[in-house]
Amino acid sequence: MVPRAGPARPNGPPPGSSGGLRRRPGRSLAGPRSQQGAQFYTEEMPGLRLSPLVVICISIGFILFVTVLHVVGKVTRS
Repeated sequence: MVPRAGPARPNGPPPGSSGGLRRRPGRSLAGPRSQQGAQFYTEEMPGLRLSPLVVICISIGFILFVTVLHVVGKVTRS
């Protein structure tokens, strides 16, 4: 492949893009509630309190249970 001859460009953003814009320091794009993060355990929330690890374990257990039922159904059917 032959390189094209043309004016050399600096390694900056292409012309017309917003890559040259800068953000103002100290300002966030979201509101003030986003700085608090997710509140998993609050007294106002009704329901069970489950940690993320428990939810993942229950999900994997359910997937394994359905897989075993599928295999058992295939084996006993034939």
